[in-house]
Amino acid sequence: GCVTGPRHARTGAVVSRDLLVHGSGTVYLLMPLTEAGEKWLNDTAPADAQWLGKSLAVEHRYIANVVECAREAGLEVA
Repeated sequence: GCVTGPRHARTGAVVSRDLLVHGSGTVYLLMPLTEAGEKWLNDTAPADAQWLGKSLAVEHRYIANVVECAREAGLEVA
């Protein structure tokens, strides 16, 4: 299941992205672009998570579920 956090307010016509998915193949990086994205990653990543800077490394078999969970938590993912 997904671990959800509070939704954050959006203002204006421009929709900001909270998380950016980058990569292909066997490992993807999930990079936070906002404080809300960073907080969600830090709050939901497992204790043994692998990080590259502030980006969370996610195996290809899990990336779709992680993105779905982030969106269910109210985050915008690109």
